Amino acid sequence: MYPLNLKALTLALCLAAPLLAQAQSEYEAWLKANSFDAQAAQQEFQDYMDENDKEFVGFLKQQWKKVDLETPIVLDTTPKPVQLPIAEPQPVIKQPTRPIEPVVQTLPPKPTPPTYKPKPVIDELKSDQISIAFYGHKIALPKVSANAFRFNNKPNSKSIANHWEAMSKQKHSHMIDALKKQKKHYHLNDWALALLATEYAIELGLNDTNSQQLFAWFLLVKSGYDARLAYNQNAFILMPSQ
Repeated sequence: MYPLNLKALTLALCLAAPLLAQAQSEYEAWLKANSFDAQAAQQEFQDYMDENDKEFVGFLKQQWKKVDLETPIVLDTTPKPVQLPIAEPQPVIKQPTRPIEPVVQTLPPKPTPPTYKPKPVIDELKSDQISIAFYGHKIALPKVSANAFRFNNKPNSKSIANHWEAMSKQKHSHMIDALKKQKKHYHLNDWALALLATEYAIELGLNDTNSQQLFAWFLLVKSGYDARLAYNQNAFILMPSQ
């Protein structure tokens, strides 16, 4: 009986070997076809973003629409008194006397301290970050070279389009992610985020207004906001906010 069992086992193994090899080959083919190439996906996404930037640059180079500005409301310029007038004392009208009733005095409840006190997203400042003082908080954002985002021309359709193209070629996704993270953590509304983007530009060393406005506009658009730009001799961000 022993030799027969051994022969049967050998035969079974010989028959199973081709099946196992075929299954392994099919699995490797499936794995290769369905594997995720992170580098290829990143390149595909970058190509998509570059194409969008190219289209936007072409749009910026077109003729901009001229608009008439409304006359600003001039505030009252009448000098205000240095010393406030003192009201004349009024005669005291005596009220009829009534029996005094005992009054039970109760202490007001102690105020409940606020439960929400946001903590900094980043406790320790890293070497590749800068700290921005923003309404009582120290906010950490990525440190980048200001020279790469400095605007050195007079605002017009061509210079703005060229500057956008130059900014889009710089590494900027980490700045967008950091702004979105701080917006969520500190519950910033749209207006506050626009202010933070401008403060970010100032802290980086963009000292002129046009560089600040174009940098903040770039960050807001990349963050998904419908931010527009207007210019005469200076650039201005136009953005509806809640």
